[in-house]
Amino acid sequence: QAILQYVGEHLGEDLSIDRIAKEFYISKYYMMRQFKQETGYTIGNYIAQKRLLLAKEMLLSGTPAAQVCYDCGYHDYSTFQRAYRKLFSESPSQTVTLE
Repeated sequence: QAILQYVGEHLGEDLSIDRIAKEFYISKYYMMRQFKQETGYTIGNYIAQKRLLLAKEMLLSGTPAAQVCYDCGYHDYSTFQRAYRKLFSESPSQTVTLE
């Protein structure tokens, strides 16, 4: 539960497995196993999905796509765009024009 809260509060930051494990003083392998067992998601997939859901909210509120990309923890717009399209079956620009 604490890891879920930590991830939710730090979506725009570096959320590497190593960093999270250090934050909670546990083995990264133990943490990954427990996380998958408790949530059904890998930590990486969970973080990506939370970041993309936040991105969609930001886009719908009028935040420019390039800013959303960086605010949600992506360092490359094309990576963000591919991940967004894979989850929502539309590009970030299509989300903005739908509203």
